[in-house]
Amino acid sequence: MKRRRVLILYFLFTIIIFPAISIAQSYFTLFSCNYSYSSKNGLPQHNRYQSEAANLNLPVKLKQENKILIGLAYQRVSLRFSDSTTQEHFFSSGINLGFVKKTKSGSVLLMAVLRGNSDYKSFGSADMQYGGVVLVSRKKNDNFTFKYGLYANTEQFGPFIVPLLGLDWKLNEKFRIFGILPQNMVIENKVTTRFRWGLAYLSPTLSYHINSPLNLYLHQNQTRAGLFADVYLTKSLAAQFKFDYSLPAQYRVYTKAQQYDVNVWGIGIGGYRSENNTPLQELNHKLIFQLGINYRVEL
Repeated sequence: MKRRRVLILYFLFTIIIFPAISIAQSYFTLFSCNYSYSSKNGLPQHNRYQSEAANLNLPVKLKQENKILIGLAYQRVSLRFSDSTTQEHFFSSGINLGFVKKTKSGSVLLMAVLRGNSDYKSFGSADMQYGGVVLVSRKKNDNFTFKYGLYANTEQFGPFIVPLLGLDWKLNEKFRIFGILPQNMVIENKVTTRFRWGLAYLSPTLSYHINSPLNLYLHQNQTRAGLFADVYLTKSLAAQFKFDYSLPAQYRVYTKAQQYDVNVWGIGIGGYRSENNTPLQELNHKLIFQLGINYRVEL
């Protein structure tokens, strides 16, 4: 009972990935939730991939334009391997705590990341991951900001280190390019105050502990690109529709022994997995449909 209470408290108060570093855009998203799926034949009951996610980002203003950023996030991913009639569920929940220091040429973000990723059949230290972000923003002019930094995390497949490169480029009153590679990049066309559309690239890398006597983990490498449309229901509330194509989206199950010494920007170096990269199970999917709702504040 005590263990269950700990899990419930953790679930409620640390509901990740690094949502707060995605602020290179014309707005700040305070809250978002979405549902996405990929089906073999278009029918929901035959979904090979399904995801429900929610994010809450709270900026707290300090003196001299400095800020504290608190980010809470939750996601459930459901997968159907091969021709299985049942889905397997994997969860990610966590908290990001950051500090934004205003500088003469832009800002510096320092952020700590804590999350628990697993199938949640039980909950323990093996599910936990610890990481951090350093992101420097340099404003060249009112229309262009350049960003660079570093993200590091203790993934199930080994230490994960990602150099970050980003920009926020306002080409004119209608078009804007923003994002942080390798995580995301967006080309946005603001048609009216009520409607925006564009192209979006997204490449989240996650891993989940699988509670099994075999000591397994799931490695998600999902790279996707496609079209999106934002319809503003009010000044701040927007419904989003997305249609993505995976390039591809891979979900692979490995034994815990199959780890890298280090993984830099998706390239595994050293370790037993460099010698044996054959997964026990593998799932690929192509087309992804997504519906979401976002509450945003214009910057």
